[in-house]
Amino acid sequence: MTDDSAIEQRAIRLAFLGLAAGEQEVTHLLCSVHSNRTLFRRLGSDANKPIYQLLKYAMYCFTEAKIHDLCEQAVAAAATIDNTGNTANYVRTYWLQTASKWAMYARQHCPLLLQVTTTNVCEAWHRKLKSGAGLSKGQVASHGIYGMILNIMDAAKDVDNRAVVAKNRF
Repeated sequence: MTDDSAIEQRAIRLAFLGLAAGEQEVTHLLCSVHSNRTLFRRLGSDANKPIYQLLKYAMYCFTEAKIHDLCEQAVAAAATIDNTGNTANYVRTYWLQTASKWAMYARQHCPLLLQVTTTNVCEAWHRKLKSGAGLSKGQVASHGIYGMILNIMDAAKDVDNRAVVAKNRF
């Protein structure tokens, strides 16, 4: 699972060639939070609100047929809103044809994938490691290997403490 980034998607295609190269087929899923941000950035305006609502609803449907139906409705709505056809082509190309990457139906085979739909936790972990090691933008690393190990242990302890708090609240 990756962010909705063209660079990351291309890297996955290059790294995992699939059955054509005699390798195992890899399913590439997109983070639902980042997909929703992309959707909102592109179609979040008041004029495109009906298209946005249809595709947002499609993101969380569990059947392929329903998702394709909602995407087709979004294409039809885009055709009535935008006379140039650019929005309809965008929906058709980047949402309808790639539904197996962002839709929940593609995750049905694995209960874990239905629960973990975003890369935010992983990104938070990376942010914690970078900030503790002085590797954030504009900073110069000041730790050696020992300092990095201590930073990783500190970050792991923070995650464990948050898990205990969440468990107790539950």
